[in-house]
Amino acid sequence: MQCTFNLLSRMWSIRAFKLTRSLHWLSVKEQICYKIGLLGFKAIHLLLPPYLLKLLSDYQPGIQFRSSSAFLFSKPAVALYFALHTFSTAVPSVWNSLEPDFQSAASLTFKFHLKTALFSATCT
Repeated sequence: MQCTFNLLSRMWSIRAFKLTRSLHWLSVKEQICYKIGLLGFKAIHLLLPPYLLKLLSDYQPGIQFRSSSAFLFSKPAVALYFALHTFSTAVPSVWNSLEPDFQSAASLTFKFHLKTALFSATCT
């Protein structure tokens, strides 16, 4: 209720970006990354339906790296631009770009850290 009151009581001349930042709201692009990151987290912990899990595959490097212990998704090669926005390519690209600390976090702390990281990345 207080957020709505703050939103309506502001002067119309304040830019939307400053207002959303003062209310700690994520932009639309950040909200999409947040949801895709949550889908990646749910896929690792097998909380997604089987038909979605079939679209994702594990990344198996040919050589042992230090990052081999981290769980990453393999990103399929695509030829068309709009194919970059499909589930099987969007989840690996967002999930693999996260820090390893986020990927190994518990459910509630993962959501908190992911949202904080997305919010602070655009504010700085």
